[in-house]
Amino acid sequence: MFALTLFPLQPTTYNLQPMSRLALYRKYRPMTFDSLVGQDHIRNILKNAVQQNKISHAYLFSGPRGTGKTSTARILARAVNCENLQKGSPCNKCEICKAALEESLTDLIEMDAASHTGVDNVRDLIDKAQFSPTRAQRKIYIIDEIHMLSKPAFNALLKTLEEPPENTYFILATTQPHKILDTIISRCQRFDFHRIGLEPIVDVLKKVAKEEGIKTDEEALKIIAHNAKGSLRDALSIFEQITYKNEITMDGVKQNLGMASSNVVKQFIDAVRGNRVTEALTYVSDLLAEGIDLGQFTNEVLLFLRVEMLEAVEQDNKQDAKNLVDLINVFLEANTGLKDAVISQLPLEMAVVKACRKATLESEKSEESSEEKKEIEESEKPETPKVPETPETPKKKDHKKFTIESLVDSIEKASVRTILKNATLTQDKKSVGIRVSSDFAREQLEMAENNQILITGVRSLFGEEAKIKISVEKQKGVNEDDVNKIFG
Repeated sequence: MFALTLFPLQPTTYNLQPMSRLALYRKYRPMTFDSLVGQDHIRNILKNAVQQNKISHAYLFSGPRGTGKTSTARILARAVNCENLQKGSPCNKCEICKAALEESLTDLIEMDAASHTGVDNVRDLIDKAQFSPTRAQRKIYIIDEIHMLSKPAFNALLKTLEEPPENTYFILATTQPHKILDTIISRCQRFDFHRIGLEPIVDVLKKVAKEEGIKTDEEALKIIAHNAKGSLRDALSIFEQITYKNEITMDGVKQNLGMASSNVVKQFIDAVRGNRVTEALTYVSDLLAEGIDLGQFTNEVLLFLRVEMLEAVEQDNKQDAKNLVDLINVFLEANTGLKDAVISQLPLEMAVVKACRKATLESEKSEESSEEKKEIEESEKPETPKVPETPETPKKKDHKKFTIESLVDSIEKASVRTILKNATLTQDKKSVGIRVSSDFAREQLEMAENNQILITGVRSLFGEEAKIKISVEKQKGVNEDDVNKIFG
């Protein structure tokens, strides 16, 4: 899928140091546009531009480290001057290409802006840019880490980018394009390099392993590619670092990268979900004692949770997906805190406590939800008729006579109780008679609110809907003056 052009393993033509001493990322640096990995959108545009001789006077290559910015700049620089162009790519065999590869071509100038940030460095570059190319057709300037230039240096470069000398071209590279002046960006053709995918990196590592005669485990290569985070250069550096006796194994990769086993990751997450705080904190302590990188371990935890989250989304399990998002956020916060932690394990320990607390709350909420659901289901069940009882009708009570005292005790309102204390009571099977001492007292008991209180009290004792008759018996009970005192 991806072609990979390699340096000769035993170079005799170029004045290069022996290949055995070259780092792998240098030894297997892309040499043509076709050997660029994961940047098809850029490769095709630049090849066509070279073939059609439509070269822009300034380019800006931006993107994460190790994605091929500088390599692409060097390929383009050789291509625009190549004497024997091969379908838009440099032949790497003509005199110009050889001189460029040997870093002896005076018309190809590379400058690291990180160590040449001042305006004087840029002015010197501009002064030399005024001279015509001496050997090649075009003079090419490659300025790496362009965002490191000072503001005066940017301003000095601006005029030259706007009106460059004839046959002079600039290729700027940066990992932080947001730090570059908009006026600089607007004068360049901008190409954004993407992080390289997992599979393309694994493919390259397989080819390198074959060339180097190294036995590999594909799962181990996937772990290397994952830890490279889209950077092919980082992947090759890790690959070279963990090669032992011409073999790369899963155990060797995990040991060198400070990774815990997948079982430990799963058991740790199970402890957190089970609200076993002490057990989860013990895992953190043991990992630290074993020299495991806690940042790397947190990354593994996040990767594990991410897979579960995507599965929950695929299965349309919204509650599980939400719980996993909450848990991921807790460990993301810990991952950020680990970088600058005063106590190395503290952010992860805090994450454990917080995550266990969330797990407890979710469990309680789930139990409450289950109980509520059960109650709703019970309430929605159709009621089965009870035989022989008739629903919602008060049972008849024994018609023993009840006293005025028991009626007074069943009523809470003080004013009604006071009137009844001085009343007399009569009753039969269907009615209750209440005799009060004055017309005023009768009127008070017949008021809507007081009458309802009285009816409720009588029915609670009588046991059925009795008719209530209120009459006046002036010779008994309190007089009107006493009642007036009660109601003010």
